[in-house]
Amino acid sequence: MTYDKAHRLTELRHVDKQDKLISSYWFSVNILDTFWEEKWKAIALRLLNRILVKQEFFKIIGT
Repeated sequence: MTYDKAHRLTELRHVDKQDKLISSYWFSVNILDTFWEEKWKAIALRLLNRILVKQEFFKIIGT
């Protein structure tokens, strides 16, 4: 893919403890939207962290 200087590619990665890639999401944003991109990325990472914490909890209790 080719983008002009006003755009950039960003990757949101989900890896396991051995740094093995589980999932990856690529998106392109206009540089003027950087503030909103960072805000949404932070929200997505918080949600992902909550999901992973719940998964670890259920592994520990064995369900």
